[in-house]
Amino acid sequence: MATVSRAAFGPSGAASSGAASGGSWSPLFSGPGAPWRRPWVLQYRLGSPKGKVGCIPRCGGKTCGSDGCGGSCGRCGKTRICLGGRCLKNTTLDLCKRVSGRWKGRMLARPVHHLDGRIFIRGRRCLGSFRVSYRLRTGQAWVQQELRVYFSGTRIRMVGVRISRKSPNSNYNLDRFEGRLNQKLTRLRGINRDVRGSQSPFYLKKR
Repeated sequence: MATVSRAAFGPSGAASSGAASGGSWSPLFSGPGAPWRRPWVLQYRLGSPKGKVGCIPRCGGKTCGSDGCGGSCGRCGKTRICLGGRCLKNTTLDLCKRVSGRWKGRMLARPVHHLDGRIFIRGRRCLGSFRVSYRLRTGQAWVQQELRVYFSGTRIRMVGVRISRKSPNSNYNLDRFEGRLNQKLTRLRGINRDVRGSQSPFYLKKR
């Protein structure tokens, strides 16, 4: 927001000089009899050189990625990837550090499977441990599944390697989750393919 005087603007509110390239001024109040004895209050809207007219680029705290107006806040080198507005090393362990923590969600199978677990680093490996719970005719069933986690940019694979615990009525098969992370690394959506070939969409959200 800017306050300007009569010297810079005429009665219609149009700028007489000094308007920055790619932007525009518009009065917040004007019209016949607008009082010149006090400054007019106007709003200046910036325009991204490659983007939308009237859009204000937002690059605060970002070193790469979109500015929200069709432009860019910067680019990363060949060995790095832009995630969450920052350039990160494109390695499994570096990306694993950013997504480590608790995740919860659902797998849209029949019946619906509830997912609750965590992603973590152990030694030089990125691992996952998830409890999968679902209801059968014989009652509530569940398994605790251990997984290996792999990255390729924002794509992630979580491959089941063993079932460490399970309810007596469970007949669960190992999973193979494949999906894509959002730029903030807080949501994951994709498809699960178990060892029998069954496919079900799933989503997870970081807690």
